[in-house]
Amino acid sequence: LRGGDGMAGFAVRHPTGAIVHPYQWKPHSEYQDENSSGGYYSVCIDNQFSRFAGKLVNLYLTVVRPDKLDAFTKELEEMDLSVANFT
Repeated sequence: LRGGDGMAGFAVRHPTGAIVHPYQWKPHSEYQDENSSGGYYSVCIDNQFSRFAGKLVNLYLTVVRPDKLDAFTKELEEMDLSVANFT
């Protein structure tokens, strides 16, 4: 997050409708769902308190399935590759 006061409001709603990451005014925020059944999440990034200052917000989403990650890691090891030399 860059610009303005360096803060924004963040909240996440689970596909069930439950607020799983309550609204907080912060310089950054993270949310991790351990046991999701899939579906559409709602993400709110709020800049209501900075009406005159622009902000640049970077949103990074990472989806990791541990069962698939273990199989992928094993496959890389069998090919004698690692994350360091994979790219």
